[in-house]
Amino acid sequence: MSDNVPRLTGGILFGLILAARKARKKLRSTKLNGVETDKSDGLNEDDMMVSFIEIVTGESFFKPEGGTFKKNVSDYKKCVVSATSYLTFDDQTSIESFETSVEQNKKDTLERMSAFISDKFSEQKMKWFVSAIIETICDDETIDDSEKFKISLNESKIKQVLLDVKLIEIESFLLDVMRYIFVNKLDNTLGKPTFEAWYSQSGEQAPWKLTNADLGKHMNDLEITRYNPSVEEFEEQEHVEESDVEIEEEFNSNVESDNTITKQVLNNSQIINQHANNVNNIVNYVPSRTMLPTDGFYNLFVKYDEKYEGACFTIPRKRILNWTTEQISAKFSKFSFEDVEEIKSLPALFLPEYKENENISSGYLGSLEEINIPKYGDPVFHFKTTKSVPVDWVNIHKDELMIAPFELDNTHWAIKRANLMSVLEGLTNGNEAE
Repeated sequence: MSDNVPRLTGGILFGLILAARKARKKLRSTKLNGVETDKSDGLNEDDMMVSFIEIVTGESFFKPEGGTFKKNVSDYKKCVVSATSYLTFDDQTSIESFETSVEQNKKDTLERMSAFISDKFSEQKMKWFVSAIIETICDDETIDDSEKFKISLNESKIKQVLLDVKLIEIESFLLDVMRYIFVNKLDNTLGKPTFEAWYSQSGEQAPWKLTNADLGKHMNDLEITRYNPSVEEFEEQEHVEESDVEIEEEFNSNVESDNTITKQVLNNSQIINQHANNVNNIVNYVPSRTMLPTDGFYNLFVKYDEKYEGACFTIPRKRILNWTTEQISAKFSKFSFEDVEEIKSLPALFLPEYKENENISSGYLGSLEEINIPKYGDPVFHFKTTKSVPVDWVNIHKDELMIAPFELDNTHWAIKRANLMSVLEGLTNGNEAE
């Protein structure tokens, strides 16, 4: 490596983020409330930069109209500029706030990053992406060997040993890399030789493409995990449960006092015992579980480029129970054993993301065999299929299945209130959709 290549800067990082995007969808004309409009896939460079800015500032950023912002984004990627009136990466107040948020593992910042990764990143490219950043860090001679980078919420590793790390939580790591870049006010223009060495274009007007084939190929044993907010929620729940114990103890103490008073006044052991039994019945009462009817609700799974040929698949943690009513989401919020068993009892519809001219034209009717929700990482759904269902067909009849507009275009898991089996039987006239 030369003294100038590679250099980790904001533009170089942004370029790697673009390289890790999901596959682009063609824009298509759609009707929304009777109005003809073009639906963007949200993955162009401008939209990616908007999300990138929002992560740093913690505030909503509305993409400016006109060509200036687009040129700013292009120049930043190519390491021609460090900051502009739109790209305010030199704003000290924002930098200090972002630094604090990352160092203190602020939940809103982590969730914002998690949503960004779930919405924009290809799952298949996450390992490459993290590996590419680590290799860049390790080869950048301007970064001190003792510089620390987060590999999870509460663990950091120095540059010298990063290549040996086997497990990395992508949200914490990417946030900390961004912190390093912006807190240290790294001059983005110093990354220009790296950009010129790594990228090329086929023609003068052609887009720049990453052509460094060796980048991101040296950490074969690396495993990527995802931010799990349930850990914090569990700790909060533990606190709540402790408070509940205190309340129950106080309640029982009051009951005992009440018993004493009753005994003193009435001096009637039969009434006292009856009173105590009634209290115990109240304390120990467990309401019966109301099950969702299998002919009135179903599981809907939509996943990008998924053919459902294996025995299991994952859904990003931030995408579970999306497009699901608050009541249903609250009912299954703890994912207890009883919750999982009830969810498994519902029929399931497994679909790829709906796109015109997509190679994957069908999904499947089936059922869930098991749901594994790890402490870290995304939930794993074990399943079996019974018959194929054309995606076009589902899209046409999505209203009957309680599927919202554009819902089929987004990876997620939902529980829907509709009689799936009845709708499918009606659509097929009782015949399987093979």
